[in-house]
Amino acid sequence: MAPIGKATPNEGKTHIKHSRLIVDTANLSGVSRQVGSFGLEHNTTDVTGYDAGVHYVTVGRANHLLAGYQAVFSNLATVGSHAELKDLEEYIVSLCIGVKAAPEVGSTAWLSSQEQISYDVQGGLVSVDFAKAITDSDHTNPWGTVLEAGTARAATLTGEGVDNLVATTNGIVAHLHVVTSDGGAWAFDIEESSDDGDADPYVSIATFTANGSAVAAERIDVAGAVERYLRVVATRTGGNVTFWCSVARGLDL
Repeated sequence: MAPIGKATPNEGKTHIKHSRLIVDTANLSGVSRQVGSFGLEHNTTDVTGYDAGVHYVTVGRANHLLAGYQAVFSNLATVGSHAELKDLEEYIVSLCIGVKAAPEVGSTAWLSSQEQISYDVQGGLVSVDFAKAITDSDHTNPWGTVLEAGTARAATLTGEGVDNLVATTNGIVAHLHVVTSDGGAWAFDIEESSDDGDADPYVSIATFTANGSAVAAERIDVAGAVERYLRVVATRTGGNVTFWCSVARGLDL
């Protein structure tokens, strides 16, 4: 009998250590201990008739889920879990997911605005509960792609075009997290093209208000048709920044 060879791992497998959790202006990956689950859950209504032989439900609005989050207690002023998460407020959250390595341009991203509803510290660990009800049917989809993955920048960046395979008609949600800044001046744009700039030049479809003069987090909505390829362009006037940017296409789910 021939020897059994070494199994070939699934190329899509990953581990939470290859993910980066960005909450507002803090990259909490270094202090994060656990993310129980994240994703999308739809509300359902039972519409089964009294004499029906099959159980029927209708699918309603959706909730973005981020459950079971736990971090090491850290009270650093700028990047600590306590400093960032202790306040009862709404957060701009991007979970960027690498495969067998840290996330990069084109990696999967999960984008949401999350309301902190519970904050508890026990034995040096922070546990946080989030909740977010989604009411905009065009932008229930939280799954998208990374356009910039937290690299320190000291010059204008023309990002790599990310192929989303097809153009769509229901806009996008885009997140920007400026996690470090030395007080310079930048402009951050999302650009689109139908063919990655070969015959159809990239054009801007959205500009963030954040200008790189300070750490900042911003979530913007863009309505209407969006071309197949997207990229981020960060135009430098002065200073240095480190930022994350990701987009999710709006879908009628």
